[in-house]
Amino acid sequence: MAIETVGVQTSLWNNNFKSIFLLILLPAVLGGLIWTIMIYLTDNFDDAMAGTLIGLLLVGVWFLIAFAFQEKLTMTMAHAHEINRKAYPELYNLVENLSITAGIKMPKLYMIDSDALNAFASGISVNNAVICVTSGLVQRLDKNELEAVLAHEMSHITHRDMRLLTIATLFVGIIAIISQIALRSLLFRRSSNDKKGIPLLIIVFMASILGYFIAILSKFAISRKREFMADAGSVVLTKDKDAMIAALKKVSGKSEVADAPSDLRFMLFDNTESYLGLFDTHPSIEKRIKALEKY
Repeated sequence: MAIETVGVQTSLWNNNFKSIFLLILLPAVLGGLIWTIMIYLTDNFDDAMAGTLIGLLLVGVWFLIAFAFQEKLTMTMAHAHEINRKAYPELYNLVENLSITAGIKMPKLYMIDSDALNAFASGISVNNAVICVTSGLVQRLDKNELEAVLAHEMSHITHRDMRLLTIATLFVGIIAIISQIALRSLLFRRSSNDKKGIPLLIIVFMASILGYFIAILSKFAISRKREFMADAGSVVLTKDKDAMIAALKKVSGKSEVADAPSDLRFMLFDNTESYLGLFDTHPSIEKRIKALEKY
């Protein structure tokens, strides 16, 4: 496991290298998918390349727009509202002190009105980050346990996890949309007497499916392995391993946030629901506790 290797910084570098590799793969998959569709539609290499470049340019513009409204969109999806020091002085002070310890600008604080015990961090940069907690987490954890969970989310921010997850999430959405549009349009375009249409349609179909699942698996891999590092980061910030372990035990079995969409579940402190019913987005609480005990 990540935190069983030699030192947090070594593990962090190794994790970042693997995650960046995955995120380099996603644009390549997207470009290949667009090119495959364009070569079928145009039957000309130059036109297909031009179409691919235009498609990737439009994706880039979409990324910039999504980045600009990322915080608002995420908090709307989570049904969260912003909170301040006056309403939650202890919570606010904990985050402020952790920010000073981590050497970053204090993230904005949001809350979800839910009995669930959970939290998540969001944001595309260290200086434009958000920490969101459920009201149940604040009410049921003691000060040290709450600080440990907040430090976990702070570690996601300082490790740049949220930027990587945001980019992966955007690619998953884009590839899914392009795949659906391409498959539907190609099915309508193909004529029964088009001899080359059938094999090319199969190629586009396979490329769409492959691209979609590579994007999903990349996002899944980024999310799952980084929970161990964030747990370790919490211990580094708080110097209190026991508080992190106690918090995990309290959260276990009580973390389900009702109606949380799948993109939000990837960000949560704990998620027990498998993605697409096949893959666990987070390591189990038991594995995380065992890793901390060895740390």
